[in-house]
This record gives sequence, structure tokens and C-alpha cells, in this order.
Amino acid sequence: MPHARHAARYKILGRRLQAARIAAGLTQEQAANRMGYPQTFISKCERAYRRVDVIELEEFATTYNVPISRFHAPLTADENRLLERDRARRAARMRDADTT
Repeated sequence: MPHARHAARYKILGRRLQAARIAAGLTQEQAANRMGYPQTFISKCERAYRRVDVIELEEFATTYNVPISRFHAPLTADENRLLERDRARRAARMRDADTT
């Protein structure tokens, strides 16, 4: 699982990967076959259970026929809310840890 500090950002990336795959009309199995990975690789990346490096991100972009910038575009309003909730949870955990 990705480091907790960046978990929300990996969730956002996973959602973007999934949206691009679906827009390309591919199943996880089809995408995995084209990329030379098992289907579980695609699943773990989309669910943010696995970090994606820049080389893999290029492979996703090529497979889905989208620019790599699609995965690193400015955050949407919903994505910003997700990050803010995550930051608030982390801050609350840190406050709780300081008081114990």
C-alpha cells in the first residue's frame, strides 16, 4: 500500500487510470494483456494498492492512447475535496498522537 501521506493522491491517480481505461473501451484483462502484465497489476494500480512509476505511467498512456499529462492534470473540485478530507484526517491523527 502506498505511504499513508500520499494515499489520497494515489487514489486520485487510480481513478484517472480507471477512467482512461474505460474511455479506451478496455477491460482490465485487455489492458493487462496489451501491457504485458497480469490483470491484478491493473487492478492494484487502479485501487491505489500499488505505486505507479513514471515508466509504467507512460505505458498506461500509450495503451489508452492518451497524453501522459492526463494523469497529472490539475485536480478537479472533487479531487481537491478528497485531498482536504485526507489532510484533515491526518492532522486529527497527529493531534491525537500528541495528546497520548
